[in-house]
Amino acid sequence: MMEYKLEQSLLGHQKGVRCITHVTDPIDTSVKFASGGEMGEVIVWKITDISFEPFIQFEPHINTVMCITSAFDKFTNSTVVYSGGRDTVIVKSSIHGNTLLKYTGHIGPVCSISLVAEKGLLLSGSWDGTAIIWNLESTAVKYKIDGFQYGVYPSFCLTNGYVYLGSQNGHITVWNGIERVDIDNTLHKDAVRTVRIYNQTILTSSNDTTVKTFNLKFSEKKEFCGHTSFVYDAHITSDGASVISASEDFTVIVWDIQSGKSVQVIPHPSTVWQTSSFGNRLVTACQDGRVRIYNKDPEFTPDPALTSFDTNVDDISTVTNTAASSNNTYYAGDSQFPAGNYDYIFKVEQNGKYYSLPYNRGDDPRSVAEKFCKNTMISINNVGTITDFIIKNVPHARIETPIISVPLPINFPNVSKDKLLDKITEFNKLVSGEIKLTLIELDSIKQCLYEDKTLDTYILSKLYLWPKQQLLPILDLLRILPLKLDFNITVDYVKLLIQVIESCESEIFVSLALKTIANSLYLTVSKMKMENYMPQICNILLETAKNATLRIQQPLSVIALNYSHILISRRHSEQRRHLLKLIVECLRTCKSHIDNWGLSVSNRFIMALYKLQLVEPKILSGSNDVGELLLNISKLQPQSSLPNDVKEALAAVTSSIYN
Repeated sequence: MMEYKLEQSLLGHQKGVRCITHVTDPIDTSVKFASGGEMGEVIVWKITDISFEPFIQFEPHINTVMCITSAFDKFTNSTVVYSGGRDTVIVKSSIHGNTLLKYTGHIGPVCSISLVAEKGLLLSGSWDGTAIIWNLESTAVKYKIDGFQYGVYPSFCLTNGYVYLGSQNGHITVWNGIERVDIDNTLHKDAVRTVRIYNQTILTSSNDTTVKTFNLKFSEKKEFCGHTSFVYDAHITSDGASVISASEDFTVIVWDIQSGKSVQVIPHPSTVWQTSSFGNRLVTACQDGRVRIYNKDPEFTPDPALTSFDTNVDDISTVTNTAASSNNTYYAGDSQFPAGNYDYIFKVEQNGKYYSLPYNRGDDPRSVAEKFCKNTMISINNVGTITDFIIKNVPHARIETPIISVPLPINFPNVSKDKLLDKITEFNKLVSGEIKLTLIELDSIKQCLYEDKTLDTYILSKLYLWPKQQLLPILDLLRILPLKLDFNITVDYVKLLIQVIESCESEIFVSLALKTIANSLYLTVSKMKMENYMPQICNILLETAKNATLRIQQPLSVIALNYSHILISRRHSEQRRHLLKLIVECLRTCKSHIDNWGLSVSNRFIMALYKLQLVEPKILSGSNDVGELLLNISKLQPQSSLPNDVKEALAAVTSSIYN
């Protein structure tokens, strides 16, 4: 099976791209597709010569375009675009952006639309818990399926005339008009996000991280497992050979439909909301504001200047092939290894790309591994694996430099679930209006705490608005949510934490907010979202660090440690400098209190500094003020009390300052 290669990265949306669809236009047969964005805009893209360019942009909605589809319209004898918005409206637009019809009837954001042109129907699902089947031509409501609490995703089956409806409880229900004709079908462990029907096959995706296929009687055909967070979209390619899925985990996965195995993982810099494929092309809608086009035509050659968003390799364990030449092979040289003859040139293949690893007998394998990581931008976390590889393949190779283990991220997981739920229930009685939780919403929090269920963002949006005097249990809840694989960090989530920190009204509140940030930098999915906000947060925390007590410094030290772990595998020198400023400010406070605080706090800051200089050796060069702080701190704690790793890290950091 041919792999997709990046053909073009299109920038036209001002914010995230939420949805995408192929556009078939028999009048103008050039290749087109349409994308919907968070500003209410739709962009139709058209191929011109060899590249895609914007053909038309229009604004059918006042805010986010949640879903989109296109068809040739027999009523107007032209191609039209249907879009569903957060503004609760469905709009039918001409290919040139003129509004033709509006379908109004939902009271919540429209999250799903699909056409049944053969029946003259339009199906829509909404966060208001209803599915509406519309007359395509008149916009009249033919019938409505309701009674659900949250968003629903309907699909029409031409084989039997039934509507299959996915819902937030993991069920797929079957409807003949307004009459339910199935028994309870719990097919997923969490919210269903996609239901598509292809002849006799039902395709679903879910917040439980899986994609599944079923027959019309719900006998499972295949389960596709590989995503690590919500799967927002899935579709089967036109040749029926592949399933393609888009996820909150920043990836698109191409699956072999027969075996259920992943054949290609395509990383993205942010959430991927939807994909669309046509011919040999695949287009993706990404939260970073870009539409990306991939091509698997065997004759397509990607532009070498066009690279993906990030060439970092996080896990060398996926190396699929290694080979070595020996006996004084010439190497042209690079930023870490000088040109000349080497005893070994290892060729390491990673996801189709080859890296050269030159090595001479007698060299320190660990030192070579560190240089290799820096040269290729492979994560420094893989130094140990690469070192072991060299030792295994080179007779008599041994390590000369001390091995300093890089501590893994840590978190604050403990919580009394009973007390937390009781306190939220108690405080809920004190609020009123739209921010008051219903009994069902309180039960959702209970399921989140005890059954590891997803907590809907709508519930969180209510909690964010609770009065300050009722915020304590909310902050405690937010503290543990990032430790769940399916938690989605939003702007409102970050805003609340920043507000709590900046207000400084309660040290307990600030401490909880800091622990929440530390936990947000722990798991892969949450930390990839959170790191976008960290430069701003680091600047805010500079003030917090001044005269901070132990209660504040403890989570600050964990934030520094966890954030430095992320920056090991990033090119963002500017972000490392933001963190460096914060660490220095924290160390100034640490040196005055180390006798009372013990070693753990200062040691975390030292290890964070070590991680920064490990990936950017000159970041501390000439920082005499940092050197003096470390000297003062080391005088206050006997060397015998320091763990060996901290001793070595302290020596390495000090050396990088003065050398």
